[in-house]
Order: sequence, then structure tokens, then C-alpha cells
Amino acid sequence: MVPHLKVNLIKQFVEDGSRVLDVGCSTGVFCLAANRSGLQCEGIDISKMLSDIAGNILKIPIHHLKLEDYYPQTLYKAVVIWDEIGRASCRE
Repeated sequence: MVPHLKVNLIKQFVEDGSRVLDVGCSTGVFCLAANRSGLQCEGIDISKMLSDIAGNILKIPIHHLKLEDYYPQTLYKAVVIWDEIGRASCRE
């Protein structure tokens, strides 16, 4: 799904200015589109290379770490996970 269609989908559920977290954001393309459309989107990704692209080139607020290690200081109105590559694991 192209970024602007994803943004339009999310905006059906949240207002402009809402904080959104993109889990597994890759290079931050969705966050870029979301921020340009009035949302406050930031991403999280475990890839250093992709996080560097999102943060340094696209200037997206990015957290380079595993989701289970992320403890946000603020609340989000929406959390999105667009693609999952690999496998998810559960802790017992």
C-alpha cells in the first residue's frame, strides 16, 4: 500500500496532530507522509542502516531498538505495523 493511502486510512481514526508510532518503520516513508499530512509520526526499527536513513536523510524521529526494549515517555493515539519480515517470538 502506498504511503498516502496508509495515511488516509489512519486519518479515519485519529485527528490531525495525533501521535502515531510506526513499528518496523524501515526508512520512514510512511512517517514522512504522515508528518506531511498533519500527524506526528515517529518510527521504531531494529535496523541501524534503515534507522540512519530515516533519521539522517528524511529527518524522521526514529528509535533504533527492539520494540520490547522501547518505553515511550508519551502516549500514542495509534500504533501501526504495516509489514512484518522475519518471525515474531513470544516470551514465556
